[in-house]
Amino acid sequence: SGVSPTILSGDVLTYLQQAGETNSLHYPWSMRRVVAVNAHFLLGAAWGAIKGVMPASVTADLLSSKQTRDGALKQYIDEDQIPVEYGGKSKYPLGKHPFELGLKKLVLRQETDVADFGDESVDDFASSESYSTPLRGSQSRQSS
Repeated sequence: SGVSPTILSGDVLTYLQQAGETNSLHYPWSMRRVVAVNAHFLLGAAWGAIKGVMPASVTADLLSSKQTRDGALKQYIDEDQIPVEYGGKSKYPLGKHPFELGLKKLVLRQETDVADFGDESVDDFASSESYSTPLRGSQSRQSS
């Protein structure tokens, strides 16, 4: 439910492309394969567009609900790391692995930190002498 062709608007595809480019630029070896599991049949129709915005270094695969239930993830991930809900034998239920919970906690903490920082603080920080943005290579830009 909630799935329709409109979920792949231009904004969504642009976001996916920008996220992929950012990931490739800053973490070039961190993502090699994307696997969509329990994919709704409408996603299959749009899969070409989604694959088209992924970085060239990334392989993208689509698994239907049946393929997921039948254990197709085992060709990519060790069975003991796949949640039972996806045909594996992990001791952790889907969404409850300690690494996933730790990442969620980190993201929530960062969201709180950013919200507490406030827009005025961001402007003050960005104009300060200590602000720098790393660029490609070893150079960095210091604001003046």
